[in-house]
Formats: sequence, C-alpha cells, structure tokens
Amino acid sequence: MLVYRSTSRGQLDVNKLPQTPAQRTGKRAHRKKSSLVRRSWWKQVMCDAPGWWLAGLLVIAPWAYGTTFPQTKELLAGALLVLIGLFVISRLIQRRWPKVHWLPAALTLIILTQGWVMVLNPKLVYDSAVQYFHFVPGVIPWLPGTVDRGTSWDQMWLITGLFGVFWVVNDLGAVPVWRDRFWVIMSATGVSLVALGLLQRVMGAPGIFWRSDLDSGPTFFATYRYHANAGAFINISLLLTAARMICMFRRDHADLVRSFWVLAFLGFFGNCVKEHARKKLFSAGGGWQE
Repeated sequence: MLVYRSTSRGQLDVNKLPQTPAQRTGKRAHRKKSSLVRRSWWKQVMCDAPGWWLAGLLVIAPWAYGTTFPQTKELLAGALLVLIGLFVISRLIQRRWPKVHWLPAALTLIILTQGWVMVLNPKLVYDSAVQYFHFVPGVIPWLPGTVDRGTSWDQMWLITGLFGVFWVVNDLGAVPVWRDRFWVIMSATGVSLVALGLLQRVMGAPGIFWRSDLDSGPTFFATYRYHANAGAFINISLLLTAARMICMFRRDHADLVRSFWVLAFLGFFGNCVKEHARKKLFSAGGGWQE
C-alpha cells in the first residue's frame, strides 16, 4: 500500500492520496457546475442589457436638451441603433421571438420598408453650397423616392431606432419587473426636470444654467429651449407620478417614500398651473410677460 507524506511536517497529505472513481466524478461535476454558473452569469447580463440601456436613455435624453439639437439627435439615433443590436443579441441568446403582437409588428416593418426604399431610391440631392436640388437617376425609376437623400437618410436611422424602441418596450413591458423600473425611472426623471425648471424660475435665470451662450429666449424651461417641448414630456411624467403616488398609499411603503411621491406630484401640479397662467399672459398681452 502506498502512503504519501509531506516532507516538511511528516504528516499525511490527503491531496496526494489515490482518488476513488466517485471522488474524480464529483470533482468533474463541480468544475462543470462552476462553468455553467459563469456562462449563465454572462447570459443574464446580455439578456438584461437592452433594458438597462433603454433605462439609461430615458434619463439621458431629456437632460440632453430633449435631444432637440442636431448633435444630440444624432447621438440619440446611434444609441437607439445600439439598443436594437443588444435586443437582437439578447433574443438570440434566449432563443425566442420578441413579444410583439403580429399586427403592430407587421405595420412597423411595412413602414420601415417603404421608408428605406425611398431613401435608397432618391430623386433629388440638395446642395447647400448653392441652395439647389440636383436631379439624380433613381435606382428603380418607377418606385417612389425621397426629395433630399442626405436629410432622409439621417431621419430614417432615427425612425428605425424609434421603431426598435417600440419593439423593445413591447417585449420588456410584458415583464412586471422591467415595467416597474421604467415607471420609476421616467417619473424620477420628470421630477428632476421640474425641480430644475422651478429653480430657474425662482432664481430668475435668463436661460439654462450651464448654457449662458445659448439664446433660449423667455420660453425655456429646465433643459428645453422651448417650454412646449418640456410640457409634452412633463404631461407624461405628471400622469406617471400621480399613479405612482396613488400606488404608494395602496401598498405598504415607508412614510418617507410616500412623502417623496406626494411632494413630487404637488411640484408637477404647481408647475403645470404656473406655466398655464404664463401662457395666458403671453397670448393676452401679445408678448411674454411676467
């Protein structure tokens, strides 16, 4: 019988003893389980990536001046295309089709197909140097084509990204966890913008705090140069915040959480009343008045 001892302490080294078949099988199973755990962790990260990417865009887009600048619009289009890529990869990993009803899915594909056919079959190209539209031969003359190839190309990338968001929201919105996350994120983002806008009004700021070089005029609000653009976003956030406040009292939540959503709703409501009164003054006086 072989006995393995360490040379340093003269004690039996268990690791050097001959292993039984059961022990070798157990070690192989443990290594296989560890490998599966590592693969499942990366799989979960990739499957959740579209949701977290969209959540980040819900925060960044309103703060990036509502993506109303040409530069921010291009960034938004690129970010939405990345979202589509992540969404496709996550569905391939899960080996399932997106949870989108066939009717809206078919309509979005038809609209995108028509748009891209027109972009790839332009009739005119605008030359900004001479401010003139040049005729170009279409790939397929009898098919419809766009008037300005450059502008239409940029717009179609953005429209494709927006339709991609529609698919992502339909798919992830069916999951209660993601639906609640998007709800909270959109509400909290709206609250932050209203807080900034109210602070600008209280301090009498002539424009966006960190963009003194930007000619915002008297109609700016928060990060938006025109208050109607901000109002469109705030109207959505107001309803989400009101619903969130109601749910806080229908469930068992801490008093601090309830107080936050009540104050958020009151801030939204007060801002809407104030802005509505300001617009009335503007229309009645023929100009902007405080």
